[in-house]
Amino acid sequence: MSTTTALPQLYSYGHALEMADDKVGLLRDSRDAMDDVAELHRRFDTDGYLYIKGGLDRDEVLAARQSLVDGLAEAGVLDESHPRMDGVCKPGSGYVFKPELTNNNPKIQNLLYSGRLPDFYTKFFGENIRHYDFTWLRAIGPGKGTNPHCDLPYMGRGTHRHMTCWLPYGDISFTQRATNSSSFVMLDNAALSGNASARPQVTTSREVESYQTNGSLYHVRFDYGAPNYYLYTEGGVLHYLNSGFNVFVPATGNGVLLHTTTAGNVSAGTTIVDDAYLNNHPERIVLAHHRGNGAVPSINDAISAGYLISKWVLQRNSGANMPVGADFHLYAQDPSINAFFWNTPEVGDTSYTLLDQPVINGEPCAQIYVQQSGTANPHPTQLRYVSALKRWRIENADNVLLPNNTSFMVVVDEAATVACRYDHIFHDGLEVLD
Repeated sequence: MSTTTALPQLYSYGHALEMADDKVGLLRDSRDAMDDVAELHRRFDTDGYLYIKGGLDRDEVLAARQSLVDGLAEAGVLDESHPRMDGVCKPGSGYVFKPELTNNNPKIQNLLYSGRLPDFYTKFFGENIRHYDFTWLRAIGPGKGTNPHCDLPYMGRGTHRHMTCWLPYGDISFTQRATNSSSFVMLDNAALSGNASARPQVTTSREVESYQTNGSLYHVRFDYGAPNYYLYTEGGVLHYLNSGFNVFVPATGNGVLLHTTTAGNVSAGTTIVDDAYLNNHPERIVLAHHRGNGAVPSINDAISAGYLISKWVLQRNSGANMPVGADFHLYAQDPSINAFFWNTPEVGDTSYTLLDQPVINGEPCAQIYVQQSGTANPHPTQLRYVSALKRWRIENADNVLLPNNTSFMVVVDEAATVACRYDHIFHDGLEVLD
């Protein structure tokens, strides 16, 4: 297993686990060896396990999850103030043994005993396989667990010619335990891992398609703790379960920079950006996002970007003073069909604005990044795809009305959008995160 020095603290039964590299580690992903049975056997003999990320059909997994949470809700163990698919248990209902939810359940039986899973075992063993007739289900909430025990004499009856399979009924991550009790999400992205000089951008995305995610009511920032980037809520409040974010990692070059506020560039709630690519270019499309550091770990505010005389400025939309020592990631480019200004045509009676741009209309997979510009709107914003209209909209996450003539700068990551069309399961590059 690989190093875990950047993992968030893990817990069992409410107790913090020892996080030393020789105690807890990352499993090796064997997706790359799926067509190489000999290599799978070698890894199994060496490691004692096979971890195959994304090995199941996502639609079948979510259908099975729906059937399970419906059954748990009918049994009265779920907190129905949360979306049912989140599977949030009522206090005191954290351990439920209900095998009747899986036995005689067509969606569970289809996921477990037909298609990809038995096909994999048949290929791995090189002969016909047989599963147990009975399917066990333990629904275990936060702070609970299953004690260590040995099933070999009872279930296996002494034979070693069988394999145990642990599979997720939905998306999971290191912070799955903490999605209702944590203010951060670790980003699992090859372009970010180990790259402290990266300047990522992020926009919250609340997308209504069945494979997409919930939004977030909070401002978020980037933090870096080698070798990973994290998304924190600025106020230290908790992320919503299954909050989704579009994350963009621009290549290094002109228009990609780190801006640090100083006594010389700060005035009240603004900071002046002095950069050769941006200076004297009011036409540029600019994205900016706060990056926490030791001097200024949090700025719980919306940030807008605008052009003033000859330079670009960043502004706290609440009117509060801009702190000295804060870091911001900036990305800038020339306007194009994929990068444009948007002035809200709606006037004073909605909390959102519908975007109208050919490259994203009718495209639920569009990877969009938004920056407030102009009119100060102190509320957190997010994206939503409206299937009935086949249009994207920018909205205040807390449903407060947008000020008249609010303006935004919008960037569309065309490459990520195209990739999403063919694999929308991980469309935002996160696994919380997606």
